[in-house]
Parts: sequence; structure tokens; C-alpha cells
Amino acid sequence: MCTTLTCHAGNRTSKYGDDAFYFEALKALENKDKGKASSLLKKSVKNGSPMVARLSAEELVEISSGREKLYAAESIYKTYGDRKSLGVYAEALFENNSFAQLLDLTKDMEDEDDDVTLYRMMALLETDSESFSDSFHRWCTTTPYSARHHTVFGLIQEATDNDSIFSSPAARLRESVYTRDWGTAAKMVSTVCSDNQNIRPQILSDAGKAFLYGSKDYEKNASYLSTLEKDASPDSKFFLAFYRGRLLDKTETSNTQASQAFLTAMENAQSPEQFDNALWYYLNTALKDSIASALFELSIYRSQWNDPAYFDDFLDTLSLRLITKHLWQEYYNTAILIDGYASNEATAKFSYVAGSLIENKFLTPKTFSAKQAYTTLYSRALNSETNIYHKFLAAEKLGLTKDEVLQNLETLHIDENFTRDEEAEHVLEGYVDFEIPSRVYPFWNEHSTSISMETTHKASRYLQVCGADDPSYFTLSLRIASRKAHSSEGPVSEDIMSLAFPRDFQPEVKKWCTEYKIDEYLAYALIRSESFFDPQVTSWAGATGLTQLMAPTAGDIAAKLKVKDYDLTDINTNLQFGIYYLSELSRRLDGNKLQAVFSYNAGIGRIRQLLKTAKIEFEKNSIPEDIFLEALPIQETRDYGRKIVGASAMYAMLYYDKDPSEIIKDFMEN
Repeated sequence: MCTTLTCHAGNRTSKYGDDAFYFEALKALENKDKGKASSLLKKSVKNGSPMVARLSAEELVEISSGREKLYAAESIYKTYGDRKSLGVYAEALFENNSFAQLLDLTKDMEDEDDDVTLYRMMALLETDSESFSDSFHRWCTTTPYSARHHTVFGLIQEATDNDSIFSSPAARLRESVYTRDWGTAAKMVSTVCSDNQNIRPQILSDAGKAFLYGSKDYEKNASYLSTLEKDASPDSKFFLAFYRGRLLDKTETSNTQASQAFLTAMENAQSPEQFDNALWYYLNTALKDSIASALFELSIYRSQWNDPAYFDDFLDTLSLRLITKHLWQEYYNTAILIDGYASNEATAKFSYVAGSLIENKFLTPKTFSAKQAYTTLYSRALNSETNIYHKFLAAEKLGLTKDEVLQNLETLHIDENFTRDEEAEHVLEGYVDFEIPSRVYPFWNEHSTSISMETTHKASRYLQVCGADDPSYFTLSLRIASRKAHSSEGPVSEDIMSLAFPRDFQPEVKKWCTEYKIDEYLAYALIRSESFFDPQVTSWAGATGLTQLMAPTAGDIAAKLKVKDYDLTDINTNLQFGIYYLSELSRRLDGNKLQAVFSYNAGIGRIRQLLKTAKIEFEKNSIPEDIFLEALPIQETRDYGRKIVGASAMYAMLYYDKDPSEIIKDFMEN
């Protein structure tokens, strides 16, 4: 048990008073003493502070059964009377077969995707109610289809032979889309939409997805959706136009029609999110047509989007196209065009890259001296609330000292709307002081926007200590600190920054870095970027462990190291193999760290070919590494390079007394 940061037992009662009953009850549950836990929770419900009393009441329901659970759930509902407490009570009523009481309590409550409606539907089905079919159809067609709908649909199939309950084609369409049975769903669209009552947003959204992923008849299906638009309401017309545009976009021959469909969708958008979604596709359709077309549309619509970050990937693609086409002046113009409209992330990238293009003489500014132009652009990149990669690169270009960089990083992302919740902090600190680590991250995650930096530091530090017994807590500690560093109520403390960039597994990392001559700060950056310090993580592609090695790569490494039997989930083995592999890539690339990092992600053969191609296209023997990164055609590798460089500079500064500019130069000098 991790105890380093917790209160002594004698101090707990004085600090927490009657709330201590709740935390002691959780400790009793850990020891499988349900009787003691129940007794303590009842005391806490009666005497605890408001938040603790409710948590205790909910926990009492969780550990109870039968009539005792029903009584506890009823008590919660009578005390709080809100929808959440009703959901708890409805579940208990259902489990106790009190179907009539449940149905009476929840009548006229079928309009939300929550536990209240879930248990009402299950009770209707269980009692073979005549109203079930209509109720289930209405629920499926008016709310977002979720795991709750899926649960009831599964019970339908298991519970009855009565075909009448399958009379809702709309429900079956939604179930097919939910389970990604796209082909089946696509075949059902015309049947479902032949009923005018089904021409409603939730159904049309699924119909569009079904056509998009379940059929290749893009033009035919787009034409069919068009026939439904005439008499549709604006909220329905949005989905019809939006998916018509996406289907036409798939044809690669109907750009003009696709663009017009997206414009129609934008005109009928019912929310900022819908507008941005349609605009994103509209801009990308313009980019398919030409860069000039995309820049023209960007100049018009950059002031109309709602969430600038939603367009980061569009701007990233635009950046790549501008660089690979050597449109240097247009790149600079775009940096100026989006400033004040794009996200801080995109603004910083375009500003920095435009500055580098000028400094490296790819571009000569028309109205300023070169030095004045690139200095202004670097300053803009530095002072954007952006990722640390562009901050560190801009700081190096501007000659900032380590202390100046640290001061700049302290205000990475200030949340000016932060409101502290002292009750939530009290509970979170209780989980720490009473040594209940399993509750810390879920609770912090639920209340993260109202937990102060001081309490966040305490929670994150505690989980880091717990990682010595259970390495999974290392990752949870990092998640807490990292999110706080990117959204804090004030200047980020160095303590939080250190927890956001931890050095877990120090003995093993030090050993293998010394053995294979790799800088420790680079190894930690790699581990953080690859696995977030989770030794058990496996990617969708099969990469395993802290350094995310693929099985074939690990096999080659094992042969070179003459290791016959190995387990990639073993921490020491995984670190040895990963650090060795990085050192080998660096050696084969003549010590070029950045290219070794790219190769770790994309493969050395591919990076060598891309470098060779870039030298030909840029007509230079040596391409600045920061520009080469932006010219890489693989988005994942571009992002990966930025993460590793930024994290390396941060680790070097926090733990190894190095100026981040020194690290940036080490990466960027080829």
C-alpha cells in the first residue's frame, strides 16, 4: 500500500470529522467487510457533509441487495429528487421486480438517453406492455442511439417470439448502424425513409452514415437524399445536405455539387458544431480543387467558424501542400491570414514555419527586412498558447534563456473561467489521505475543471507513489498532471510540470541509456510519447509496452542482442529493446537524432527515401530539419517528431540542468 503522502491516522478524524465514516467505509470494503462498511455509510449519510453524504448514499445502494437496496435507493430519491437519483431508484425497482411501481413513477419520461428511460423500457418489455413497441420506436428515433438502446434491443431478441416488437424498421436501422453492420443498414434506408414520420434528424444522420459506409452507389444515394430535402425541416435538411455532400465528395467528380451541398448544410445548421462540421468538409473540398480555391474560401470563412481547433487538421494539410508545392509567399500570406482566427496551435505553427522560411532564404519579405519579419513571426509563435514544440523552437531562434523559457511555459493555458469546488477537493483529498488510490483518478476526472492546482498536485503525486506497487498508477498520475498543465487557473507550478513529465522506471532507464549511449531525456520523451508510461499498453497494430515495439522489430533486436526468450510486457526487457533500437537507428543515420526519431515511428527505409526525395524537390543538399519535419507526408510522423523534440527539451530542462535551446540545436542541426 502506498502511504508516503497520506495523513497519520490520528489526524484524519480532526480533518474530516464525520466525513471520515465514508472513507473508513471504503477501507472496510477493500477488506471485504461489508457489514462494517454498511454501518459506517449509514452514519455518513446521516452526519456527513452534503457531497460526502450523497456519495455515501450511492455507495450504500451499490453494496446492498434485495429489499435493503430498494430501501436505500428510495431514500436517495426522496432526499434528492433529481433525474440521477430517480435512475438509481428505477434500477432498484427493476431488480426487485416492482415493475408496476417503476412504470407509474416514470410515466411520461421517455425523452432522454439515461437510466430512467432504460429501466422504463425494460419494465415495459418485461410486462409485455402493449405500449412497448411505440415507446421503444419513439425512444430510438428521438434520442442519440447508445449502449442503453442496444441493451434493450438485445433483450428484445432474447425475450420474445412476438414479431410485432420488431415492427420498427427505424429501430433496426439504428441498431445496424450502432453495430457497424453498414451493408444491412444501407439496404434499409429507403424503407425507413418512406415513412414521413421517420424524416427526422436522428434517423437521417444514421441513414447518411449507412449510405456512406455500406454502399458504393454514391451518386445514386446522394440523389435519393436530395429527393427528401424538399419538405424537410431545417434540422433534418442539415443531415440530408451534409451526407449528400459527403457522398458526392466520394465520387471525386462532383466537387461543385459537393460544395453546394455543404453550403446548404451550413445554412441549415442547428448548432455551432454542425456548422463547423459542414464548413470543414467545404474547405477540404475546395482544397481538393486547388490551393488557390482553398485560400480564397479560407479568407471568407475563417471569421465564421466557431471552434478554431476543429480546423487544425485542415490547416495542417494546407501547410503540407504549400510546402511541398514550394508556395513560400502563399505560406507567409496564410500565416498572416489566419492570425487571430485559427487556434493557437495552428497560428504558432504557421508563424514559426513562415519565419524559418524567411530566415533560411526560401522567401524574401516584401515590406520588412528579413530579420524584422522572422523575429516578429517567431515572437508570435512563442506567445501563442500552443504545444511546447513550437515554443521551444521559437525560444531558441529568439535566444531566450532557460529562465525566460520557464516563465513563458508557466502560462501555457490559463483557464480564466476556473471556479474552485472546495467540496470536491475535500473528497479527493480524503481518498488520498485515507489511502484509497482506486478512487482518485475517476473522481478527479469527473471534477477536473473545478479542482485547484494544489489539490491536483497532491492527487497526482500520490498516484505516482502508488505506481511503485502498481505501475498502472504511473499513467493515471501523468494524465492528471498533464491535463492540469494544459488548463490551469494560474501559472503552472514546476511541481505539476515535473509530474506531467515524470521519470518513472528510473533504474532501468538509466541502466540501458548508459549501456547504449542514449540521452536519458530522449529516452523519457520516447516512453512518454509512445505509451504514457503504461507498461501493459498494446496498440491496435500490436505494438507493445513502454516503448511500443512491434513483434518483428523485437525479434530482430532479440537476435542482435542474443536474447532467446523474452516478454515485451516485462518492463526491463521492453526498455532495453526500445532504447537499443533507438541507438541503432541513430548510429545508422550518422547520429542524426531527429531522423532517428522519425525512423522509430515510420521505419528507416521510408525516412531515407523521403529525405532523398526532399533534397531533389528542394534542390538542396541539406534541408533544415524543422522544414523537413513539416514536409513529411505522414501526419502521424510529423506529430510524433514534434512530441519527441518538445518532451526531450522539457525533460532536459527540468531534470538535467540543460538549456532547452541546446537540445533544440542538437535536434535541428543536420
